[in-house]
Amino acid sequence: ELFNCKLKFEKQETTSGAHTGWLARSHRRTCDYRLFLQGWSAFGGLPTSCYCLIMSKREYFDRYAHKWDRLCHLKTEDKLEKLLRSFRLKKGSQVLDLGCGTGILFPHILKAIGKKGRVFGVDLSEQMLLEARRKHRNENIFLICAPAENLPFLPGSLDYVIAFASFPHFEKKAKAIQEINRVLKRGGRLFIAHLLGSKELQEHHRSSGDIEVMRDILPAEKVLKRMLKREGFKKVLIIDKPSLYIACGSK
Repeated sequence: ELFNCKLKFEKQETTSGAHTGWLARSHRRTCDYRLFLQGWSAFGGLPTSCYCLIMSKREYFDRYAHKWDRLCHLKTEDKLEKLLRSFRLKKGSQVLDLGCGTGILFPHILKAIGKKGRVFGVDLSEQMLLEARRKHRNENIFLICAPAENLPFLPGSLDYVIAFASFPHFEKKAKAIQEINRVLKRGGRLFIAHLLGSKELQEHHRSSGDIEVMRDILPAEKVLKRMLKREGFKKVLIIDKPSLYIACGSK
């Protein structure tokens, strides 16, 4: 009931019968979806230029996936717990973790939404998703390899979209916001968040020395507010201070 292609979910088990997650099998013919773990890749339908940009970014994150948490998320658990509490996610919600990486938010989201809620982790990098699957085995977590600009969900199917430490890496930010708005239910909420302020984040990426992310920055506050409002988001609020950035809006 959530996806814009016909899917058959199959329970995956080890030889010992232990549950490992879900596999989403797509029967859609109009787009080249490539099955991955419990999800699929959705590169079909993207402009060639966008596809090429995405591929280079994807290769970058694939390369660092195995050590990503050690590089970027050491000693952040308490801060993440506080951040997720501030979002006030409701029990039983359908939550999209967009640019989920290794799934650093999964335990905190699941704690907030309870056993009846579901988390959909979407990321461009298959290696990131492999790490996420290795670290987080829960039948309410579904992993999907897809770009933010082409989300394989039906319109109005999700309660929340969280883009934590990922929005600057989206190649087509306006298109991503448009897609986020499309998949959110009326009254659904978007959260763009970082544990750095925008200036700190810009310096962090610039000083990394990695050409793939050196220019990945957050839009200026006025620009992002204009982008969000143009796509129909209301009650737009941006908090930008040292060690915290949150941009949020309601559909």
